[in-house]
Amino acid sequence: MSSTRSASERYRVGIDIGGTFTDVVLMSEKRGLVAKYKVDTTPARLEACFVRGLRRATDELPAEAVARILHASTVATNTVLEAKGARTALVVTGGFRDILEIARQRRPDLYDLKAEKARPLIPRRLCFEVRERIGADGRVVTALTDDELARVCEEVRSAHVESVVIATLFSYLNPRHELRIKEHLERALPGVSVVG
Repeated sequence: MSSTRSASERYRVGIDIGGTFTDVVLMSEKRGLVAKYKVDTTPARLEACFVRGLRRATDELPAEAVARILHASTVATNTVLEAKGARTALVVTGGFRDILEIARQRRPDLYDLKAEKARPLIPRRLCFEVRERIGADGRVVTALTDDELARVCEEVRSAHVESVVIATLFSYLNPRHELRIKEHLERALPGVSVVG
């Protein structure tokens, strides 16, 4: 073991996967920065550069000395910002199709009606409404029917997307509708990633 690394110390490892290099930082919880490394990013297998970087930073440490591993991905951030990711659909509660276009919380200047907003990550043509509603108390206001599930599924299928994000109102209180939509889409669209 290196003289700069004590077995009784606890360490944190930070790993950020970038497009060309994966940056790795090893920090002692007592002494701060211990070492910095760069390993080549492997775009086809991002997990490989993560593991290689983690091993390089911790090869002289016992496993119990690693208190925390923090992970970031500049590759993922760049994919989103450059709109190079999967063709993605958004399924929302009826009446909320324009939520990304309106972007009330992302205005550069709240009172400037001419301010340029960022382009939505999912274009309006790939946003689909489903007739259902969970209230603010978690109770069902509008039931989700099988016919409605079939209709929205067919609309999403005809859009030829690679992934689907489901974001229905108050699903954190009662996820029943969101889970049904997710299960239905997964069955009907094999190979499409569905997140709800």
